[in-house]
Formats: sequence, C-alpha cells, structure tokens
Amino acid sequence: MDMSQAYISAVTSNMPHATRVFDYFHVIKLMNEKLTELRRDLYREATDLLQKDVLKGSRWLLLKIQKIFGTTAMSGFVS
Repeated sequence: MDMSQAYISAVTSNMPHATRVFDYFHVIKLMNEKLTELRRDLYREATDLLQKDVLKGSRWLLLKIQKIFGTTAMSGFVS
C-alpha cells in the first residue's frame, strides 16, 4: 500500500480490520530521506572540520551496517 495519507484514510475507513502493509519502495524511500535530513542537520551543527569529515563518510556505513555486521549488531541500533 502507498504511504500517502489519502490511501491510509481510505483503507482505515472502508476496511477498519484490514492489516495495513506498506510497500518496500516507499519505506526505503522514506528512510533514505530521513537519513539524509538527519545527516545534513548534524553536519550544520558540527563545529570543527574533523566532525564534518566523519559525517561525510557516515551514509555508506549507516546503510551497510547490517550487511557488514549482521542482524545481531542491528539490535543495538534499533529498539
């Protein structure tokens, strides 16, 4: 199901007992947008060059951490 509020409202009002499942594309797209927004905010708040250099390389690591360390490592990042 699409993640737009119109779809969610339509399903909720017409099928109140239905299980809502969002499609993979939109979940990943939203996650990438939020990750980019967070990194940009942190970059703006960074006070010195070292902090900014660390943040520049963090996107790849954050996206690949599960593949690198396995799902067990992710339990420390996700509650």
